[in-house]
Amino acid sequence: MHKISCLIGVTATAALCVAGAAGAATLPGFSAPGIPAPGSPNFTLADFSGSLIGSAQSGYTLTIVSDPASGTFNIGNASYAVHHEEIFLTAHFDSHGHLVANPSNTVEIFGSLSGSNHPLRGAPPSGDSWSAQPFEELFSANLTGIGVDASAKALGFSTDYFSGWASQFAPSDAVESLWLYSLSSGRGGYCDDHRNRSWSQFLAELEHDRPLHDARFRDLGSITTVPLPAAALLMLGGLTGLCGFVRRRPLVVLREFDTITG
Repeated sequence: MHKISCLIGVTATAALCVAGAAGAATLPGFSAPGIPAPGSPNFTLADFSGSLIGSAQSGYTLTIVSDPASGTFNIGNASYAVHHEEIFLTAHFDSHGHLVANPSNTVEIFGSLSGSNHPLRGAPPSGDSWSAQPFEELFSANLTGIGVDASAKALGFSTDYFSGWASQFAPSDAVESLWLYSLSSGRGGYCDDHRNRSWSQFLAELEHDRPLHDARFRDLGSITTVPLPAAALLMLGGLTGLCGFVRRRPLVVLREFDTITG
């Protein structure tokens, strides 16, 4: 066995970004009381759907079971594809949109990653590496609270009890976030088109304590933050990162840990 030090980051994207190999990172402006803003590191998946099913008597369950797709995983100016990425999310609400404590309020992310020497674009981080990861659980966490950023068409969750490959060295008391958002969102607000009307209505019901209704959602994206050890905060000041794809805006993050490999 030998020990290697890894710098791991993930880039999330949500609106238009100028194309190019590298550029300054811009965090998505998601904000809600009690919910951490998108942070570092994080996983991203775009263009999936979900549903809200239930009744006033039994409450409602938000469910997302995505089709396998490719997400992104970035460090510095290197971008790595998460192959066959899948997100599984369950969140239980009462009839007026309050999150109900339930052990199945969870998010799980699965996928595979190339080794650090094989980025999708950009250059691998000098002196730091990880081996190729097979299809496996990359991250999971419990969902503990919610908040709505109506202007960005985003729903945020606070999380705890992290597990999975990416969070193996996370501090046990870290509180980070999962954000679900509409891919039709703009930088300065949101555009309410026919594809996301049901998502906008759901967020309005949550925000204003209105009765929920059954709904199905399309054209969603997610940003799932992996806890960042406190010591790594000192390393974030000079980060730059890759721009994303059309309809997305970038988030570049960094984390240092040790991985034991055989």
